Amino acid sequence: MNTPASWYKPTSITIHPDTAQEISSLKGVFGTSQQDVMRKAIARAGRPDIALTVPERCLQWRDLEATRKPKMLYLRSTEQETLWRIQRSLDLNVSRAIEVCVHNAWLAYAPK
Repeated sequence: MNTPASWYKPTSITIHPDTAQEISSLKGVFGTSQQDVMRKAIARAGRPDIALTVPERCLQWRDLEATRKPKMLYLRSTEQETLWRIQRSLDLNVSRAIEVCVHNAWLAYAPK
């Protein structure tokens, strides 16, 4: 069966509050929903001409002042493969890899 529901794979992630603010500021650039922003950030980070920087919050073991919020992200198979490549190249879990993608898109496109 080839329905739109079968095109997306759900991925459970947790988002740092700073990343949530970055997503909100990118909504006007990449789309109207958080899902659109994260998908476009993953696609941008997967391009071979993009160098990624890892924010300090992704490398910290635990930030007691910042509670990560659980989210569900729905990705197409190509986006899932791109995220997997980013995740493996940075040696981070899926939530931190998405935070890196969003942070780098925010650095490039957010109004200064």
